[in-house]
Amino acid sequence: MLASWAPIYDLAQTLPLASWALCLDMRPAPPSHDPSVEQALRQLRARLSSQTTRFAAILKSAVGLLHATRLVQPPKGGNIRLFHDDEAGALRFLISGEP
Repeated sequence: MLASWAPIYDLAQTLPLASWALCLDMRPAPPSHDPSVEQALRQLRARLSSQTTRFAAILKSAVGLLHATRLVQPPKGGNIRLFHDDEAGALRFLISGEP
């Protein structure tokens, strides 16, 4: 895993995430197709989405959304949703479960 993601991953190990809904705002993140970044994101997503009630990620561009969808492969009707620059939609999903 990338060193920059380690603190987030380590923190996730210590928090009682079972009752949490979590939003990851990826809009400020630089685009990357680096395999190590992709692997780190897969590991982080697997850890956080399996331990939270709902997990949303907000992406800046449509290309970023497509890339994240390929990496994450969110199941239909599952607890993971990806949003294209739609903070209100992400928050609505996190609070109520509505897409």
